[in-house]
Amino acid sequence: MQTILYSVLAIIAIVLGLNIMNWCFKQPNNIIYLAAFIYVYEVVSHLFSFSVDIIRLGPLRLGPSDTLYILMLFMVLVKNAKYHTVKYLKKGTLAVYSTYCAVQALFLISVLRGLLTYGFTSDTSTDFRRFYDFLIPIMFMLNFKVDFNNRKVSRFIDKFMMFVVSFCYVMWLVIIVTGLRLQTTTNEGGTYLRIFGPDTTFVLAIYALFCLNKDLKIQDRISSKTMLVMLAVIIMQQRTVWVCFAIGAVLVLMNYRSDESQERKFIIGKRFFIQCTIMVAAVIGIIIASPQSGIFNDLTNSFSSFSNLSEGTFAYRTMIWQGHLSTLKGLNAIIGKPFGAGYEVTLAAAGYSRVLSAHNGFIMVALRTGYLGVALFVLLLAELIWKGYRQRKLSVLIFSLMIAVYFVGYSFDWHIGLGLGFCLRSIIEDEEPIAE
Repeated sequence: MQTILYSVLAIIAIVLGLNIMNWCFKQPNNIIYLAAFIYVYEVVSHLFSFSVDIIRLGPLRLGPSDTLYILMLFMVLVKNAKYHTVKYLKKGTLAVYSTYCAVQALFLISVLRGLLTYGFTSDTSTDFRRFYDFLIPIMFMLNFKVDFNNRKVSRFIDKFMMFVVSFCYVMWLVIIVTGLRLQTTTNEGGTYLRIFGPDTTFVLAIYALFCLNKDLKIQDRISSKTMLVMLAVIIMQQRTVWVCFAIGAVLVLMNYRSDESQERKFIIGKRFFIQCTIMVAAVIGIIIASPQSGIFNDLTNSFSSFSNLSEGTFAYRTMIWQGHLSTLKGLNAIIGKPFGAGYEVTLAAAGYSRVLSAHNGFIMVALRTGYLGVALFVLLLAELIWKGYRQRKLSVLIFSLMIAVYFVGYSFDWHIGLGLGFCLRSIIEDEEPIAE
């Protein structure tokens, strides 16, 4: 009976998947709506500590997030089987595209080595999910043009993100008023207002920068909506995301011109300065006036961590990074350990060995593609940053820099893959300077 049930569910899933794929083929922008649904699932599942398995086949377990990049993979395969090549590659972009292809090739070699060495195990499956939920969205964005400037798409993103921000403030209000302590927030080092993970907070920071840039370009001021989104990023207390956001905000402000007739330079208007002063004063006032809520202590601890990097979380992660890199020897040092090799590391200073995530995107790349792979990956980011600057594409410049910083503290996810794929396509499609 159970076999019949799983067979029926599998048939339903295949039929539904084919229809969704056809829907996205007709209009690639539709992938945004699916991504929004998955984003909500990840926010809620992180907050309330649960997970959903849609498919279970031995060591293979697939959840809602996995279905998104599997859909993307099938769309890429179908398109390339039909058209055989990427038609929009232009002169001047060969170096960027070649670097990207080399990184993908090294990951593929690691996959094949893993299957030949270990077979299809739970560790191999975990590695595939960990890396390809990042790599496949890049492939998708290179093969399908998703127009974020489309009026319908931009309107949806704006409304959706404001729904997310409203949800944040409602949850914070409930937590502060009722004293509710969710399992997820109590496990976040005592920072009980950190209701999002770093990946979903990173998306929130990107939206905050978009709102900031739009306000300055169109209204020559910062709206209350933008202030609320920026404040949400601060309250979330993801320190690596703070640094990413700060870099993006500085670049947005440096690009700000109150008058299009003036030369491009850093300008702070009187009204803009007053708004910033009021916002900072309001935030400080709320924090000081409500010490009983714990907000003041949380933020103080988060900011103080930057003043002493030799101790605490950063020092511990540095020890983990060193331990993982020490496992790369011989051929593995050049092209990395195969998929399925695991992540057991010995921490000599701590006196124990255990399975630990590297908590660093660059170290993770090195572990599966070696020093050659991480060198190519850094080169790819550097090329995107340089091209974004030369082509005067502010979004590419900001996002590439933010990814580089984000990977110091965290690893891969599909949000970053979509963004990196967007940057690659933006650079490859157009070599002419564009003023933003």
